[in-house]
Amino acid sequence: MQIWKSLWESYDLNNPADTPWETHTRDQKLFDIVSNHNFNTAIDVGCAVGTNADWLQQNGIKTVGIDISEKAISEAKKLNSKVEWICDDFVYDHVLFDRQFDLIFDRGCFHGYQYPESHFFAHKVSKLLSSNGYWISIIGAEKGDVIKFGPPRKTATEIVSVVEEHLEIVELSECHISLFNGNVAPAWCLISKKKS
Repeated sequence: MQIWKSLWESYDLNNPADTPWETHTRDQKLFDIVSNHNFNTAIDVGCAVGTNADWLQQNGIKTVGIDISEKAISEAKKLNSKVEWICDDFVYDHVLFDRQFDLIFDRGCFHGYQYPESHFFAHKVSKLLSSNGYWISIIGAEKGDVIKFGPPRKTATEIVSVVEEHLEIVELSECHISLFNGNVAPAWCLISKKKS
């Protein structure tokens, strides 16, 4: 993930073309799921400038936002001082290892990891989820034409082969990732929980 950190630090956060994934709007799928569940704690993995973490905290969910970019976390801290902001790589951090979360959300973070880090990511999620918790991941889909400024893409088979080793998949459905310019990219919405 060093490449992502380097890219983030070189970006101009005021130039949407530099950070096409940052729409500064709450994710709709996150809203839909949170509206139908009672979560007390959450972590937004790859939180960027903190839009979703801020929304979770404002809705009464004790929230942690983690991102590899110091620049992004610095911006996020301006958004909401009640969120616990962590600048680290989710897979390799040494802060979260003994914590439990009812909701782990990532909008476009898991899909940036390749083998073996993708397995490390899913394993980490399985350790951090509370017994009734859910992992919601919005993952770029290997479907259709490649979109300029679009996310990294994974097939459903790739996702299932990694995640099922560590967690139970509740749902894998088609959705989209909104981009800064109003475009959308095909995506998967993955909902997983601890294995019974």
